[in-house]
Amino acid sequence: MLRQLSSAAPGKNGASYCKKFSYQVEACEQVWKAAAADCLKPAGEPHVRRSAAVRNTRDTDGGRVLEVEGKTADGQRYVSEVFVTAPDGTPKASIGVFWSGNGLGNSPLGESSKVVPKSECAGKKDSAG
Repeated sequence: MLRQLSSAAPGKNGASYCKKFSYQVEACEQVWKAAAADCLKPAGEPHVRRSAAVRNTRDTDGGRVLEVEGKTADGQRYVSEVFVTAPDGTPKASIGVFWSGNGLGNSPLGESSKVVPKSECAGKKDSAG
């Protein structure tokens, strides 16, 4: 799943990316837009630092929470949590924007150790004047 996400992520169309890889499409599109506004793009496939199983409940499907780490295109480190589930047999992420540094509320991994990268276009805007 991460390989598919990371190979499609550098594209410029957040809507099609989110529809293909996320089941919370609108939330994914919002996070994609925020990352794009900060000029954030991933540099390759992240690695999984740790993961935890999430059991099915009456209200939600189970899956896995992945804590992933990687670098942005400008070399900043990020750490994010990505929930992946496959209720219909096809794995999908809740929000597939893994390079944003987002964490999950009530994560089974405990307190978030997320690392949110800084805007990569702020310095460019400041230096441009």
